[in-house]
Amino acid sequence: WRTTLVLLALAVGVGAYVSLYELKQPLSEQRQELAKRILHLSPEEITSFSVDLPDTKVTLKKEGDAWRLIAPLTDRTDQSLVQRIISQLEWLEAERVLAGTKEKPLDRAPYGLAPAHGTLTIVTKEGATTTLLFGEKTAVGNNGYLARADWLQVFVVGPSLLETLDQPVESYRSHALVDVNTAALTSLTLSSPMIAYALANANGQWRLTEPTSDATDPTAVGTLLSQLSGLRIERFVDEQAEVSAHPEWGFQTPTAKLTLTLEGGAPLEMLFGSSTNDNAQQRYAKRSDEPTLYAVDAAGVEALFKNSQTTLRAVESPGAPEPPAATP
Repeated sequence: WRTTLVLLALAVGVGAYVSLYELKQPLSEQRQELAKRILHLSPEEITSFSVDLPDTKVTLKKEGDAWRLIAPLTDRTDQSLVQRIISQLEWLEAERVLAGTKEKPLDRAPYGLAPAHGTLTIVTKEGATTTLLFGEKTAVGNNGYLARADWLQVFVVGPSLLETLDQPVESYRSHALVDVNTAALTSLTLSSPMIAYALANANGQWRLTEPTSDATDPTAVGTLLSQLSGLRIERFVDEQAEVSAHPEWGFQTPTAKLTLTLEGGAPLEMLFGSSTNDNAQQRYAKRSDEPTLYAVDAAGVEALFKNSQTTLRAVESPGAPEPPAATP
């Protein structure tokens, strides 16, 4: 009877182990979904990526919390475009999987993958590299063939990722002239031949400091900060601008000057020059921390400098009680 009990205990143990093992295994539907996942990366793991397509060759790298363009030139990056790419990579799935075997792998040439039409190389914080290969479009529909350099399968995927990646270098660049966090500003100075004033921020409370010290109207300051964020770069005119050699740009006597200071950072100065030679609706602009000459919307600059210390001052509440008269 002892043998029977031992065998019974073993049977129960094995049964429990098998049941537990099966519970931990993905269901058939889950296995099918996992098989369609092309990448198993979280957005936080990706630290750089390089796009090599016939008309697009760029490399971007994450520096702190922000992404920067590092090739073919160094520049600020359109963060929203990068986040869209990262999101598409996170959820990249195949609509169909074509699988070969180690003994008989698929011939990738008929799918335009040997050689590939283009590549996307992703690097993680651990230094691991994954390369995606882009091939031909499918004969029917708007899908395309894609493969991983380290896997045997060929995937049929939708066009969205390739369409997002396949853009000119200019689309990867930030088109915001002022792309700082306005909440982190500690001071702001604007000057032009017609107007000049300065503001300082202490714990979210803005005050006029020049030409007089005074409280400000939060709504008016909010409008000003929104106008700053809205200054858009229309064109990249000259990548290595020698301002002193081009008086026609109008920086010897600027139309306006804007100086921003962030906590713990050096002041950032922006100069606005004359109207561009080929478009009176645009104005030359230059940042002190970048070599590029920009063309920005002239109306946006003019709207920015329509503010004055008068419009920024705090508005007194109507009907405020008069202070009591002094007792004789």
